[in-house]
Amino acid sequence: MDIEVKARRSSVPKIRIDGIRDGGHFKAPRRTIVEFEGVRFSNVDFSGEHFWSYEAKGSTFAACDFRKTRFDGGHLGGNEQTVYQHCRFDGSHLGKTDAGFARFEQCVFDSANLDRWRAFNAEFVDCHFAGRVVEVAFAGKPDPKHAKWVRPARAINEFRGNDFRQAELIDSRFFRGVDLDAQLLPQGQDYLRLSRIRARVQTVGADVARWSDDQARQKALRMLWYIEMTSAEQDDYFARRDDLPIPKEVRDRVWQLLNDA
Repeated sequence: MDIEVKARRSSVPKIRIDGIRDGGHFKAPRRTIVEFEGVRFSNVDFSGEHFWSYEAKGSTFAACDFRKTRFDGGHLGGNEQTVYQHCRFDGSHLGKTDAGFARFEQCVFDSANLDRWRAFNAEFVDCHFAGRVVEVAFAGKPDPKHAKWVRPARAINEFRGNDFRQAELIDSRFFRGVDLDAQLLPQGQDYLRLSRIRARVQTVGADVARWSDDQARQKALRMLWYIEMTSAEQDDYFARRDDLPIPKEVRDRVWQLLNDA
């Protein structure tokens, strides 16, 4: 069974979807804002569809297939929390949309295009990531400026049990109190993890300030500033060694100093 919808004629076509559905394939209309409000969808197939703008609020998607689905705008979860349970996002394009305040439980994001995905207000529990994860920030708390609008209200983002071991984290960050011990992180020489990161930055900063090479000193101080800024409310810091566009000799020296501090 295919689920087909038609947009009303307007300057900005928009359709609203509600109700309970089990199974079937959802056909996304072209160049239309598609709003899911209060839906309860199970086993619905969205795979391969192209959403010009996708919006969801107060909804639940269980065991739905979003593989190779393209999202070119909108958000996956408005202030009324939307939950995705056991959903597949393999090969999907999510970078142009906002995760919003959505909650993802046991979802799979293998080989998804997550470049610059805005996911810092979302919750992730027991999810699996594989492939390149580029410039994505995961947060342990919602943005304070927006948290007051979340329903149900929450002070923290539940973020645990997520498996990143097969992912390549590039310029991606965990901040605002993500418990790194509760995740499965990539291993190897490409990555490093440092506890007490702000104390380390202060100690190393005092050392770097005495460097005689002005250019190296300025680049190292810029690197330390970036690390401090991107580790907001985070004690443990996890990063890929070559993320920052700093000359390798300076970058490696700073990492070593931070490791030894």
